[in-house]
Amino acid sequence: MKITIHIIGWLVVGLLGCNSVQINPHTTEVSKDKAALQNANVYWSERERDVITACIERKKLNMRLHRSGYYSHILQQGKGAIVRDGSGVTLQCQIFLLDGTPCYDYDAAHPLELIVGKSSTMTGLHIALNQLRQGTEALFLFSSHLGYGLLGDGDKIPPQSPLLLKVKIVNVNN
Repeated sequence: MKITIHIIGWLVVGLLGCNSVQINPHTTEVSKDKAALQNANVYWSERERDVITACIERKKLNMRLHRSGYYSHILQQGKGAIVRDGSGVTLQCQIFLLDGTPCYDYDAAHPLELIVGKSSTMTGLHIALNQLRQGTEALFLFSSHLGYGLLGDGDKIPPQSPLLLKVKIVNVNN
């Protein structure tokens, strides 16, 4: 009983003592760190944009920049069903790093299947496929934030890698 009263006393003193301490998480150091991170982000984004632009020029790709930040070139317009959010889509798809290194090849025997807007693949691919038609063949170029981001895929795609995709929409199931 004596020990319990002693412990309760220390808890009360400890809790009352905590009330007088003011912790401000928004210190000058945090503000400086935030500004440094923002500057670094701007630097890396501009650097990546320059690398993408150089790749487009070097490979003489006729690509259109979309508002969402990806580039595309339609090689052949499809005439089938329109891809929408929630569509089940089967793709033949080749994924390359910008230096031409092949990463993945989803061919007719092993296609890539996804549900647009719901599957856990590249964000950019979901955005780019939306409103295209079955049978469309296209080239897409995604910055790293629309691809596999800061970490890559942990296998063949390194961190912060822009990607070039050659895609054919084989089937659309609405």
